[in-house]
Amino acid sequence: MHEHVRELQRVLEPFTTLDLVPIKWLHLTVVGVGHTDEVDPEQLRRIIDSVRKVASSDSFTLSFDRVVVWNDAVAVVAHPSAALDRLRAGLATVVGEVLRDAAPPSNPNSAFHPHVTVAYANSPQDAAPVRTALDEIAQTAYEIPSPTLSLIELHRDNRVYEWRTIAELHV
Repeated sequence: MHEHVRELQRVLEPFTTLDLVPIKWLHLTVVGVGHTDEVDPEQLRRIIDSVRKVASSDSFTLSFDRVVVWNDAVAVVAHPSAALDRLRAGLATVVGEVLRDAAPPSNPNSAFHPHVTVAYANSPQDAAPVRTALDEIAQTAYEIPSPTLSLIELHRDNRVYEWRTIAELHV
């Protein structure tokens, strides 16, 4: 995946309206837990213990086969969405059970579009030239068997999401 993203980013580099995501910060967001000052260490331990059970019950391989250009980003789309939907629902349930009223609001009817962002828009731009540039490179499909699920402490202070890993497990 990293090599494919590097190829995409080489094509996107001339677009000054795009901030490329450094390879080490590539991610697929599944569910939020809350602000670090609102989740105590015991709640965090309970979430991690419960997530281990949820994530280990449904292993799958992530596939990426399409690049999309949105108003605010360029991303590669992840499949199988059904497996990711089940994982997301299980994780949101765990967070809700542990944090109760302090859990981030979730809408089970909201659309989930699993993706890995390769560039964020930093100002408005016509998407057509970006799509044209991306059409000139081969669309490569690739898979990630047993992806890693990480609980992270996230911030976006430097125009890119960065984090510190709290816990990891393979799904």
